[in-house]
Amino acid sequence: MKTNIMVDLETLGIRYNDAMLSIGACVFDPNGDKIGDEFHMQVGLESCFEHGLGVQESTLLWWFGQSEDARQNIIKAKRKSLQKVMYDFNKWLPEKGAIMWSHGLTFDVAKLQYIYEVLGWEYPWNYGDVRDTRTLFSLVPYPITKAMRGGTGETKHDALDDAKMQARAVQDVYAYLGSNYVLKAK
Repeated sequence: MKTNIMVDLETLGIRYNDAMLSIGACVFDPNGDKIGDEFHMQVGLESCFEHGLGVQESTLLWWFGQSEDARQNIIKAKRKSLQKVMYDFNKWLPEKGAIMWSHGLTFDVAKLQYIYEVLGWEYPWNYGDVRDTRTLFSLVPYPITKAMRGGTGETKHDALDDAKMQARAVQDVYAYLGSNYVLKAK
């Protein structure tokens, strides 16, 4: 059985080739209620620029408007090179492959796949093992969970905190859909 991984990136743009500030990921069981192993690293911007990743002015200005905690998490972080972060992320991922979840199909996982290509590496998941929270969340009355409404005590726009919040929301939606299915099936 493949491991479910929720991944979130904080970046300096919404294009696929914009610089990555940080990556957060966690292991979770969509049918459970616990968050497992976690991964969180900050990326040095110079190494992103060396690989042709860029910055969007609008996103840079957007960061100035975020919470002090979110900005400080980026400013005070110990950054590693893009290659080191991605190498460590690869080592953290399960060897048997993973089901990769993100909040939208066209951002986090797509950007990671582009970064793997830039580095000349194969991404370590099957293209068919990518899941989207936005599609899942559209199946239920929004917001059904505290995680989906915010207010979980975690820092918004911190890659790891966002990944954990999104994983909890998936668990809540699975539980909601499962309980409604069972009730309707009777």
